[in-house]
Amino acid sequence: MDDTLRSIRVNLGASYSWDSLIGDTLPLAAIAAYGALKRNGDDCDLTEVPNLGVIRVTSESDALGPDAFGIRYAGSWSEVWPLTFCEKQLEVTIDFTADGDGGAYTKIPGDKVRVITG
Repeated sequence: MDDTLRSIRVNLGASYSWDSLIGDTLPLAAIAAYGALKRNGDDCDLTEVPNLGVIRVTSESDALGPDAFGIRYAGSWSEVWPLTFCEKQLEVTIDFTADGDGGAYTKIPGDKVRVITG
């Protein structure tokens, strides 16, 4: 093995979510996407790993705190996470609220998960 630096880009797009928060939230977003596909009448294998597209921030609270080494300690924001899952394109809106301790609470309203293609 050579000495080249290798990395994997985790945080795609414009997101306030840090790497570990994305990793913790992605399985929840996949379950929400799976539910939307089921409601849409699509058959889907829950064991499939979704592909995360370019994230975008859709709103932020006035109380959103500054970035401290990539983490927000105060306030709330919403993001749309595009997922490719079971050969379908979906958009999952996720509401985040910083917990003041380096984490965040997540909320994925079922009515904010949209099947785009398929």
